[in-house]
Amino acid sequence: MTDDKTMNITRLLTVFLLALWVLAGEPTRAQELRGPSPLGQYFGFRPVEIFKLERRSSNLLARDLDRDGLVDLVLADNSHSRIDYLRQRKKKPDVAAAADFDEDINQVKNDWRFEHRKIPVDRQVAALVAGDFNGDGRPDLAYLGTPNYLVVRFQPKDGEWSEKVEFRIPDINPIRGSLVTGDLDGNGRSDLVVLGKFETFIYYQSKDGKLGTPRLLMNTSAQLGLAIVGDLDGDGREDLCYATVESQKRSFCARLQDKTGRLGPEVRFELPAHRDVRLQDIDGRRGQELVVVESSTNRVKLLKVQGPAADGDGPKTKQRLIQYGFGRQGAARTEQLRDVATGDVDGDGRTDVLVSDPAGARVIVFRQRPTGGLDLGTAFPGLEDTRHVKIGNVDGAAGNEGVVVSVKEKTLGISQMANGRLGFPKPLAVTGSPLACELVNLDGKPGPEIVYFAKPAGAGATCWGPWRRERTVNFPPAPSENGPQVPVPVKGTPQYLVAFDANLEGGLTCWFSRISNSHQVDDRAGRRRNESGARQWGKSSWGVLTRASCLSADSRNSRSWWHSRNLPATSR
Repeated sequence: MTDDKTMNITRLLTVFLLALWVLAGEPTRAQELRGPSPLGQYFGFRPVEIFKLERRSSNLLARDLDRDGLVDLVLADNSHSRIDYLRQRKKKPDVAAAADFDEDINQVKNDWRFEHRKIPVDRQVAALVAGDFNGDGRPDLAYLGTPNYLVVRFQPKDGEWSEKVEFRIPDINPIRGSLVTGDLDGNGRSDLVVLGKFETFIYYQSKDGKLGTPRLLMNTSAQLGLAIVGDLDGDGREDLCYATVESQKRSFCARLQDKTGRLGPEVRFELPAHRDVRLQDIDGRRGQELVVVESSTNRVKLLKVQGPAADGDGPKTKQRLIQYGFGRQGAARTEQLRDVATGDVDGDGRTDVLVSDPAGARVIVFRQRPTGGLDLGTAFPGLEDTRHVKIGNVDGAAGNEGVVVSVKEKTLGISQMANGRLGFPKPLAVTGSPLACELVNLDGKPGPEIVYFAKPAGAGATCWGPWRRERTVNFPPAPSENGPQVPVPVKGTPQYLVAFDANLEGGLTCWFSRISNSHQVDDRAGRRRNESGARQWGKSSWGVLTRASCLSADSRNSRSWWHSRNLPATSR
């Protein structure tokens, strides 16, 4: 037993002495295992370089601002009301920077690589982009300053960044993702885009390097963000992309640039629920890929937008809804009263679209382009609470007119297109307060007559008609005495008045509708009929579907109207 204890003690002493011998050996041999590996030249990273920032620093950009071939860093420091310009040096300076007199021995020093330059600002920076905004070849800076300013700071050849220009923009939400830059008209110069609440503001840069009056695009939603610019469809032209949120569901939208350098209507794509999306060229082919960060899994997905197949080969492009925005919106109850009409309003032989704006006292004109498709719409002043709009040649002169009804102003008016502008409606003398109207050709002669609903003082709604024009191209001061005047005992305000051949007898029928109410039908001779079996229109939307096109105004989402082509004959 004693021998076993002696043997164990001897072994422990031997191990202890060996450990002391290793620790007391040459230092170089003890540190060789922790020295640089010969494989470090093939993979790995260099030591971490630290440059300290402030807590309220944001909007970090990586861009070669001084054009020396090295990437610089730019970010906003709202805690000190400045923009930090971290200029990258080519080599370590010979003289180290002077240390602060109160420098702590444990304080982490900044690395030598970046030279810290400061650009003072007088507004809090919410979004920051870089680009050449005056055509001098030097990158400049543009930022959104709270509450509603777009500020462009031009880079000088030498000295301070003192030259700047400011634009005050109404109704914007200054957050990151609301400002983006890119060449959106194909002239090779950088433009600026600001996403507003109701309109998108595009500041195009002219050939002489000036940022002029912004071009306004009416939004389809009040919640646009994550704006990016890139070649989405692979045609070599940069497109405007952004995300929108409706009913707590986020969608990815794009406005594609056409051959003429103009942005088109909004096209929406189905993406998984995401919290961030970027455009990046991954495969080296034409068109950039979508880099999507999923909200549920935080995984990164790469998606590619397919362009049209060449010569019928490859996958076919999927038909998508094309949306046109209305811009500023009113209350939900008012938005349900929008009306839409189609016809040639500018006399070029192509079908255009008119949309009423009851809350904004406007009429929006979407004119068809010579190359096909509609423009992005132009709003013209009109009557307040314009609920009905029709298109037709009602005055006998060349060209069509727009006929509108304002319930609040108790006016039935006619607007004419001249010099590219829709004139203010000229009121017609009517008996009572107009509620709805329709254009009907009752006498078989060229041009329709105006049939309208009016509500006399202290009486129920009455259908007056027809409203005939005279040979002098003027309208009489009152409805024709020979025309039928049919009392219609309904409660409330009729929503629509539609003319068509309901009984298939060759005569026109006027069909008026109230939401969630039965329909009343009046035929050409003025006889009233109750159609108990009449088809009820939907409570929330109305529409017409044909083989060639589909046009709908949806009161559930009345911020936009949509148009889709090549629908099958069985679509309903």
